Amino acid sequence: MKVELRISDFHKFDETLKLDAEIIGIGDEFCPWKLYNINNLYNKIHEILSLGKSVRIVTSVIPANIFSRVVDLIEEIGKISEHMEFIINDYGFLSYVTEHKLLENHKIVIGQMLNHSLEEYLWSDEVVSEETDKVKNNWLLSNFASEEVLNYFKNCYRVKGTIVNQLPFAQRSADIIKSHGMEISFVDKYYTMAVARKCHTSMYHNLKPGVSCNFMCNHKLMGALEKIYTIADMSKKFVAPDQDIMDKTQNWTIYGNAIYMDYPEKHKFDKEKYKDDTIIINQRYYNTLEEVNEIISQYKN
Repeated sequence: MKVELRISDFHKFDETLKLDAEIIGIGDEFCPWKLYNINNLYNKIHEILSLGKSVRIVTSVIPANIFSRVVDLIEEIGKISEHMEFIINDYGFLSYVTEHKLLENHKIVIGQMLNHSLEEYLWSDEVVSEETDKVKNNWLLSNFASEEVLNYFKNCYRVKGTIVNQLPFAQRSADIIKSHGMEISFVDKYYTMAVARKCHTSMYHNLKPGVSCNFMCNHKLMGALEKIYTIADMSKKFVAPDQDIMDKTQNWTIYGNAIYMDYPEKHKFDKEKYKDDTIIINQRYYNTLEEVNEIISQYKN
């Protein structure tokens, strides 16, 4: 498989570039500040390209108050080279760059904020348990696993690929998307369960996103629903859920404004079947570059 290594720790930039990844991802699918606040961004992009690696610029949902600033940034980045891809997670931003022809010569990839399904949510199995197979498919398959949707985005927005997780219905969705000529990138280690408008990490550390957060979202927080019900005021107002619900809400992994879940224990991913596709490995999910390198080797071998 091809590997996109998404960089989080730019203090180790030179060492990271030595790893066996064909694509280097810069930015975050859920936070605009991860891209906007990188020092010497243009120089870093030039250095990556000089090594013969591809660059993916990762954009998120973009708040109105910084929309024009992000547009200016993307426009300038796009001038560096046509050999870059742009991951887009905002319909408004996708429409804007298309209408203004900002990325006409670049590959555009739909990210996880736009390509998702009910499968990613905690109680999806209960929601569809009584439904027919047809209804389950409609709800659990990705919203891009449709010929009509794919044709629309290919024709109107020149979209060339999309990102999916490794859950069972996501893999079925990937097969459908690929059959219609789109490229697929899978995400390693976690799938995204929920994304908040406000940043969990910045609130926990009492920081202001984009100003004083200093990339604290490179370090994970752990969450669990049961902790809420130990707070005195909350416990008086709400009845705690049954134990089976509590069990499902253990070990939430939080980075920034997104909550992630480990793939299920019975998770299966056929690397041979998807050997021509791309796997996205996020540096911040691992403690050392040695661990990252080991994961890269596992996917490649």
